[in-house]
Amino acid sequence: MVMGTGVFTSSMFLMGMKYHLEYLIRISHVFAFINFIIFSTVLIPFILKIVVFPEEVKKDVENPIKANFYLTFGVSMLTLASNFSVVKQVQPFYITFWFIGTFTVITIEFILMFVAFMGSHVKLHHINPSWFLGTTGLLLVPGVGSELINIPGIHDFVRLLFDFSFGSGFFLYLSLFAIWVYRFILHEPMKSEHIPIFWINMGPVGGAIYSLMSYYYQLPKLDGVATFFSMLFFGIGAWWLFMAISVTAHYAYKSKITYKTAWWSFTFPLGQFLVSSLLFNRVSDDKSISFFICFMFILLIVIWCINIAMTARALVKGEIVLAQNLE
Repeated sequence: MVMGTGVFTSSMFLMGMKYHLEYLIRISHVFAFINFIIFSTVLIPFILKIVVFPEEVKKDVENPIKANFYLTFGVSMLTLASNFSVVKQVQPFYITFWFIGTFTVITIEFILMFVAFMGSHVKLHHINPSWFLGTTGLLLVPGVGSELINIPGIHDFVRLLFDFSFGSGFFLYLSLFAIWVYRFILHEPMKSEHIPIFWINMGPVGGAIYSLMSYYYQLPKLDGVATFFSMLFFGIGAWWLFMAISVTAHYAYKSKITYKTAWWSFTFPLGQFLVSSLLFNRVSDDKSISFFICFMFILLIVIWCINIAMTARALVKGEIVLAQNLE
């Protein structure tokens, strides 16, 4: 919810700036505050679980599906850092959330990959788009933290973190993407309850474009390279969006997709790709991309509203099923 609402907030602000819609900018400020409250509320049980039930956490880390969802904590921190940079412009919160989010994503992703390398518990059917959560966070690090590059005293350290995160995220994404496509073509199709996480594939794509446009495009002699790779990522992102819509429609027609908190996986990847496309459009200035951006924004509004309604309904009825319960 925090990740999805965070990118929804940033997209509202950027759409308001692009089309000079003051009411969208004002609403985005309200949403940024609400999202911070939601995160603060969720943070307490998350920390309590780690402190009170360390054995359960250890079991989760060794579970090839549940483990990936621990990365949502770090990515949520980066999303909030983006809100405090782009929307609210509160530097102390921005810096704090960026540093904690960055080290959380780097640490958890390293641990999860180490566990996967050292064990034999991961099977082909375990590979699903949730594995892209770590690469999404790693690829977001430079883009979200781009304003820190001008702070005296930490320039070199921050730049090292940028290159380390983006480089590792980029090649891990390419590797996992190849494995994921192999699994999806040659193995049995995903279960219907897993379809929301099919959209997560757009997360690393959006994260890459965000960093390429926010940070690497600003570096001397790298603007052309950043633009070229952004074009490639935008192409596969647009292709995957239409594939995700088609696959979701197919499953919705063939079988019933019951609500779980995993439905928020519909929002964050789409929103991150939308935010990144808005940044890319500043460079490309392509009217067709502008129409595509409007389409994504309308789609994001619809999906976000559905999620809020379904989440509220599930809370009232006590039917909340955590995303980590996906098997």
